Order: sequence, then C-alpha cells, then structure tokens
Amino acid sequence: MESTATTLRTYTCRELCQPEIFEDLYGTYSRKLYRYAYYHLNSKEDAEDVLATTFVRLWEYVTANQKATVRSITALLYRIMHNLIVDQYRARKPASSVEEMLEVGIEIKDIKALDASKKAEFSLVLEGIEKLEEADRNLLLLRFIEDLPVTDIADMHGITENNASVRIHRALNKLKNIVNAQYAK
Repeated sequence: MESTATTLRTYTCRELCQPEIFEDLYGTYSRKLYRYAYYHLNSKEDAEDVLATTFVRLWEYVTANQKATVRSITALLYRIMHNLIVDQYRARKPASSVEEMLEVGIEIKDIKALDASKKAEFSLVLEGIEKLEEADRNLLLLRFIEDLPVTDIADMHGITENNASVRIHRALNKLKNIVNAQYAK
C-alpha cells in the first residue's frame, strides 16, 4: 500500500503540520534526498546535515504559512535541499566512483553484475557527467538517478514542463557527445 505522502500531490501547509503526515513524508523522501545530497557533497556527514536541515526548513515553512498550498511536495523538498547544497557546495566535486555511489545506495540497474567492459563504459559516463555544467548535471541526476517526473523537475526550477524536457534532452545530448569523444580516445 502506498503511503499518504505518495498518493497526494497537493497539500495545505496545515495538513503538513500533522505529525503523522510529516513523518510519512520523511519516510518517503529521506533516502532519496540523502542520495541527492551525497552525490553533490560527497560527504556522509554533510549529506546528513543537509537532509536534517531540509526537513527543519520544511517544518518552518509549513508552520509559518498555515493557509498556503503546496502543489508538489517533491519539488519543494528538492528545491529546499538544492538551495542548501548550493550554500555548502564551495567548489566540491560530486562523487565520481561507482563504488562510492553504490555505498550510499544509488541504485544503478545491476551494476554489480556488469562485466569489466560495461563497468569501463559506465565509468566513462560518470566522467562525462562530471564534465557537464552543474545545471545540466543536476537535471540528469534528478531525471535519471532520482527518477523524478519532468513535472516535478519543472516545478523545482520554475520552468514549464516543455522547457524542462527540452533542457533534459539537450543535457543528454551533451553527455552523449562527451562520452563519444572520450570513447574515441
């Protein structure tokens, strides 16, 4: 059975102040948000701090804005976290090794079962992702690693769904070009 947090899309802040709904949100989103933070910060401690602060900020927002409506809780949580990561980022590189990503639970389909050549190709893709601009890297991470719908990504970035789809497509094409150039070497 799906949790309340995943079946509802629109909340009033008054609803979000209810402890059982807030706990449900934490249970539903904490692992994904942690992975997102860890990917960007490459530090367990920093990721845990940002995760905790994200939910503190959400609580502060919903208690201060009782009459407001939250159209997409997913977009709001990722926007809060993204802003906190930007505050902390300070020229850090994202996690780059497959082992580090697997350690924190980033689930890439059957990566452990891949043969050596496929792991090498996967490493090329990760290197390519690191070479992308931060905005492009973030779009691909949200869409393909965090598996967020384009609607939520658009809400997070304050753009239309069509614009989000176009940006994701362009970022994917940039990644393909980078990987192809690396592969040709």
